[in-house]
Amino acid sequence: MTITRRVLIVCLLGVAAQARAQEPRAAGRLPEPARPRRVEPPPDHVAYAILFRQAVLFDERAQEQERAGKDGAALRRFHRDRLGLDEAREAALLDVAHALHQDLAALDAEAGEIIREARGHYPQGRVPAGQAVPPPPAQLGKLQSRRDGRVLQARDDLRARLGTDGFAALDRAFRERIVPKIQKLEPGARPAASVAR
Repeated sequence: MTITRRVLIVCLLGVAAQARAQEPRAAGRLPEPARPRRVEPPPDHVAYAILFRQAVLFDERAQEQERAGKDGAALRRFHRDRLGLDEAREAALLDVAHALHQDLAALDAEAGEIIREARGHYPQGRVPAGQAVPPPPAQLGKLQSRRDGRVLQARDDLRARLGTDGFAALDRAFRERIVPKIQKLEPGARPAASVAR
């Protein structure tokens, strides 16, 4: 028997064994169902960054609709209804969210400058053949830490504005109704069609 035939036979046996392993057992037992993968909730700086950004976006969108003569009430009620907020607590959420949004925009602009400078070393964004892709500039890691810290500071500012009980109620509703819908995306993945439901 030639080597080619032997390799072919070994490959076919391997494929057959793999197919058989995936079939239900002959004794009538079905394979064990796959266990659902437990999805860890995101860290607070991620979850609250999303909440604050969403609050700003909904507020801006409501203002746009109202300027266009349309009703922005549904957008304005979204967080109030989902998180069980009264008008004063909703106003506190929006105040904190807008202040955070301004601070993060400044940090993001600073990061953009660092990125542009680093990319400037590589015309047309291409690393020359044979040269390793350089690591990101160290300043970006420091800026990310500052950004994460600023989000947590905003969370704490909101706690101070709402009081212990008010914040606990918001946090509980947030973790029950919004956090479970936050999806971790792998590189190249696309988000689900709608996560606001």
